[in-house]
Amino acid sequence: MILGGIIISFLSASAYDFEVDGFYYETNLSNMTATIVAGDIPYSGDIIIPETVVYKERTFSIVSINGAFNNCGALTSVVIPDCISSLGSNAFSGCGSLYEILGMKGITEIGNYCFNGCSSLTTINLPINLRSIGSYAFANCI
Repeated sequence: MILGGIIISFLSASAYDFEVDGFYYETNLSNMTATIVAGDIPYSGDIIIPETVVYKERTFSIVSINGAFNNCGALTSVVIPDCISSLGSNAFSGCGSLYEILGMKGITEIGNYCFNGCSSLTTINLPINLRSIGSYAFANCI
């Protein structure tokens, strides 16, 4: 918009491209992949992450989680499919009720502070393919 010779642009306040079935996604159109990110409504309960998502007749492979579940205090368990290779920074940080992570066979990277403050997390099976664990990934876990 041009107002009095000044160009004004309106930016979207959302940090995601779209929402489907309660999950919020950022996408990479060049390789048709998606990352689950934080959205407008915090996650809670038991979550099963899908392998793919269809939006506007396009199918995206879900390959990563980045900050999506940060401070979701009522989240209790998560099933992560083999197609996800990266858990980014703060993916599950501050999820004090999270006690179980299942799956994770495809994970090669765990980001900084990924599980920081997950004080109820009792067991996590790290996959053989895991190449890197970020700083403070398991800080404040019991």
